[in-house]
Amino acid sequence: MRGEGWLAVGDAGGFIDPLFSTGVHLALNGALRAADAIDEALALGDVSAGRFEAWEVAMRAGADLFVGAVQAFYEGDLVSYLFAEPQHPFLRRAITSLLAGDVFDEGERWVKEIRTRFPVRG
Repeated sequence: MRGEGWLAVGDAGGFIDPLFSTGVHLALNGALRAADAIDEALALGDVSAGRFEAWEVAMRAGADLFVGAVQAFYEGDLVSYLFAEPQHPFLRRAITSLLAGDVFDEGERWVKEIRTRFPVRG
């Protein structure tokens, strides 16, 4: 997703799944974060691949939440949580936050829960 003097944003950096409509969100969020990273790199006179590592780590972490959920949806794990009776209020809120695109705050409890329940598989 990064190299000497470049960053791959949006689908150029990785395509996930059209069902969850993550592409536009990740593209726009990635572009905003990329602009900040590029501005800082230019100000420091360093556009090396290493300068953009933190940007890539954040983008991959956010995308991985979606990837794990997409995999769990198609394998049925996520569906069973969505339609469980009785409802799991915390998990419903977590899934709502995920689908709303709030995937870049690693400090949130729900992010840790989603990563634990729906890890990215091979």
